Amino acid sequence: MLTVSIIIPTRNEGGSIKSLLSQIISFGYEVIIVDDSDDNTAEIAESCGARVIKGQRMGLGQAIIDGINASTSKVMLNMDGDGSHLPQDIPKLLKPILEQGYDMVIGSRYCKDGDFSNWALNRKVKSIIGVKLMQLVTGVKDSNSGFFAFRKEIIKDAKLNGKTWKIMLEVLFKGKPLAVKEVPITFADRIAGESKRSIKQVFKDAVNLVKLTCIKYGRFINFALVGGVGAIWYFTILYFLTEYVDIWYGLSAIIATFFALTNNYIINHHWTFRHVKHQNKSFFRGWLKYIANSAIGDGVDWASLIFMTEILGIWYMLSAFIASGFACIIKYSIASKFIWGKKGKSAKDADYEWYAYFKGLLWQKRWKRLLAKIVKEFAEYPSGSAGRILECGSGSSPSALMINHDDYIGYDINNDKVRFMNSKELNNCHFITGGFDRIRDDVLNESQDTVLFVEVIEHLSDVNEAGKAVSIFYEKLRQGGKLIVATPNFGGFFGKTMDKLYGIFQKNAYAEEHQLKFDLNTLVSLCNRCGFKFKDYRIPSGADMVCLFEK
Repeated sequence: MLTVSIIIPTRNEGGSIKSLLSQIISFGYEVIIVDDSDDNTAEIAESCGARVIKGQRMGLGQAIIDGINASTSKVMLNMDGDGSHLPQDIPKLLKPILEQGYDMVIGSRYCKDGDFSNWALNRKVKSIIGVKLMQLVTGVKDSNSGFFAFRKEIIKDAKLNGKTWKIMLEVLFKGKPLAVKEVPITFADRIAGESKRSIKQVFKDAVNLVKLTCIKYGRFINFALVGGVGAIWYFTILYFLTEYVDIWYGLSAIIATFFALTNNYIINHHWTFRHVKHQNKSFFRGWLKYIANSAIGDGVDWASLIFMTEILGIWYMLSAFIASGFACIIKYSIASKFIWGKKGKSAKDADYEWYAYFKGLLWQKRWKRLLAKIVKEFAEYPSGSAGRILECGSGSSPSALMINHDDYIGYDINNDKVRFMNSKELNNCHFITGGFDRIRDDVLNESQDTVLFVEVIEHLSDVNEAGKAVSIFYEKLRQGGKLIVATPNFGGFFGKTMDKLYGIFQKNAYAEEHQLKFDLNTLVSLCNRCGFKFKDYRIPSGADMVCLFEK
């Protein structure tokens, strides 16, 4: 099990720390107080059972870093010592890490069910405007949160800046959190004392946010700057050919684009992507790919140019300038992915399903999360919990971990994926290497409440093997227990089409391994023969089907 340390930086919080610690100590986690006080805060904290470290009096940020460095736990949770962060919200921040494998969880006032109701209206308005602007950069709804938890391993190589009070942003930007989640919290008024935040510190934090933005988006900024150099070529050639050679501005734009693209490719290869340019195996082929892939962004650019000039009547040079901004983001996305990007994940990789769920392609994430949502609804109905779960072919998917359950056992024949999942050290979760025979013989998995068989049955060699698997699940389930099966829907045109497209565009995935092709009737018939009663089904997007059976 993962160990947890709660870090609480304090400065003259003698009036509130006892009440706070009396509630926190009962959780059984290590509590580290980093104290910069002139009052008796340290003595009170020690008497309550907390571990007290003398701070360096270098500000809130450094105090938090000192607490992190002093801890040997694998999970850190930071909260304020003035009572504004409520102890009853601690389990909500830790559960996604301890039970679902998230890397970082942020306590948010601005996500659904978050609350800061005691604030005056003008304070609320200013705060909301500020965080909404910051969200454009940070990607999280509560960029100012000081109540957050994370796995210590994600900041292993990060050098955090102790001069800022926004350590959460340091962890988010400089750390390597793959799976990040925001949970709602109630932000209360401080119990006693006064805030130590000053205008000077606000300015420092603003400057630091700009620095962090440059760190996170530095490559895109460089790409845009290179685009600016290319724009000089583009606009010069466009104007010259149109005004002095008397070529139609649309054709001039195409010629100018070719020269600008060549200029941008050379500079981007040697500067913007210099740290990963080895991913571009051939300079010449990379140039051809750059020209071809940029055609998408430049196609948008050219169409926008014509539309604004011909339809809206805007001067062609101004139209070209506006259109270039739209195209820049598209071209960067393509270049960073297909020219200087790393090779995509393969289904054989230990973290394939995990990465696809949290950081995969947009359509891939949507598909996996839609399936997970339906499976969760079936598994938790009607009690709100799936009870004891057994999953066959769990791989490294986090989907089942999102289901409310009492205990979980996942089986997979790929030992690397099993090791990856066990490295998460999740509470009430066991990952075991093995197939159907191991499931049948293992006494640990007797009398399950729910069995999950998600996107696995189509990989089996024949119907007899599928029947054997379903029969084993029947033996392992308690009477009234649920079997949930998800598989591609080969009974519909869309399902067949998507499976073919999946095989074309996801060469490193599982499409070529699909052996059995069920429709709803054949799947229900198979499970009925093994003793199950068909209860319900969903066909999300027409491409897959999720079926619920009962013993």
